Amino acid sequence: MKEEQFTRNIIEYILSITCENINDMNKKLQCKHSMVSETRTLLKDFIEFVESNRFKTMVNWCQSTLETPQHGNSSFLCSTCEMAVSYLKTFSKSEEAKSFVHQALDKICSLTGSLEVQCSFLGGMFIDKYIDTISSMDPDSACMTMHMCL
Repeated sequence: MKEEQFTRNIIEYILSITCENINDMNKKLQCKHSMVSETRTLLKDFIEFVESNRFKTMVNWCQSTLETPQHGNSSFLCSTCEMAVSYLKTFSKSEEAKSFVHQALDKICSLTGSLEVQCSFLGGMFIDKYIDTISSMDPDSACMTMHMCL
């Protein structure tokens, strides 16, 4: 229920900033209708992706394309994964790092032209969610989930 309200609030905000400057009432209504259907679908898919096992499944697909490591190499793969996750965890706790990520997002969003405000708003929310997720991860369990550690 909270997720539905959250999604509704985002849609209303996007509608208010996207279609508001259109002077022609017919085009404004058409804009709002399009934004409602497209935004709801995109947000629903993105939230499902983040909160489901799709990400894990994608990582597993990538992993299965790699040659199955020998037993001696598996400890190398595991320790490399744990080191990378530990680095990401440390990186994600730094306010300077968070600021850098948001600045990079703003630069990317500036390339979207008229969608820059929406891009920055949505991207900022999702980046914060990713940063929080990384900060709460345990390197051992994260690497086991990705089948990089036994």
